[in-house]
Amino acid sequence: NRVTVARAATAVMAPKRRSEDAATADLTARRRAAIGLGAGTAHDAAEWALHAPPHPDCVREAADADRPRTTERGEEQDGGEQLEGLEELEEAEQSLAEFRAMGKVGRANEDGTGRWVPGPAFNEIAVLPLFSGVISAARGRKIAAQTQGFLGAFFTGMSVKIMASQLRLREERGGRKRPSWSIIDAEQGLLFPLATLGKADGPAGVDVFAIMNVVEEYLHKPTFSIVVLTDVPIIDPEAPESTILGRATGDRVAVIGCADGATELRLRSILGTAAHEALHCLGLDHCSLWSCLMNAYSPSEEEREADGGSSTPGHRAVLSLCPLDLLKLEMATGTIRLRRFEALQAECTKLGFHHDANWFARRASVCSLPRSSSLDESVAKRPKRARA
Repeated sequence: NRVTVARAATAVMAPKRRSEDAATADLTARRRAAIGLGAGTAHDAAEWALHAPPHPDCVREAADADRPRTTERGEEQDGGEQLEGLEELEEAEQSLAEFRAMGKVGRANEDGTGRWVPGPAFNEIAVLPLFSGVISAARGRKIAAQTQGFLGAFFTGMSVKIMASQLRLREERGGRKRPSWSIIDAEQGLLFPLATLGKADGPAGVDVFAIMNVVEEYLHKPTFSIVVLTDVPIIDPEAPESTILGRATGDRVAVIGCADGATELRLRSILGTAAHEALHCLGLDHCSLWSCLMNAYSPSEEEREADGGSSTPGHRAVLSLCPLDLLKLEMATGTIRLRRFEALQAECTKLGFHHDANWFARRASVCSLPRSSSLDESVAKRPKRARA
């Protein structure tokens, strides 16, 4: 009868609900530990309620915080397997306390226990366009200006400029089937050949670290980091069979791919990757606790369309930071939360990212609500920014 069937269905669903409840409790405990909240401390409910757990497909290779973001096509880029569920996210989340301790070291190191700290005379993000012709010069200038505007809002409190540079990128074919590329310093008459990677029967690309090695030589105060925009396929030598979206190191240089072969990537992908990699330059690791811009995996355009193109947390391809990484950004740069959300709302509106603009408007409204004293104290305890 109906009662018997209903009871049977309840009995079947009960273990699943208990499993889901346990997973939720575990995730909450991991979030508390990462931010530094005690078991008896009330978390910032209004803040957390706006952020969903990371979608399983939006975090891959989370056990390796140094992995680059994957290509927009969502292919297997580094030989790893895509994660099946949250239970497989075994990377120990970089806690707020660890991030604070890294700032006391004052510079990045091989042990991963330090990070560079911006200061009043060391507070500029430079955008360096290096386009070879796949993206036209006019279009490249527009992308650079849009990147400058978005990063200026994202990193409110830091100065973001387009780098006035003598560096140029040149494609070298010379009768060869596969192209190669060089960076030219016209003022000093220098030529820097870039290592070409990729399978013999596949697309060629540039070793991303070869670009970094050249650009690092032009990193001087007051520039804190350089974000390189390029239309050349970029490849991580650890996975030479395919291209990546972006890469950054503790040496404060990030390289962002703006094209997939002859096709320009969507602007939202370029800007999101630029912010993601610039955050790595500040010392932030990947996030595995929330749906966050610092998730290790960038979904494909097909996956985004399946989600209706939404960027609201709980969906995919977010441009927002989770509560933990927002606290880290505030600790690193001293940015004012409300001012930042308002700037991002205005910039996303100008760019036509209406889902994101609405999201940041909601975030700005939440800033007027009372916040947990524990979270406020976490930010208040951040060390003073040292002069570099």
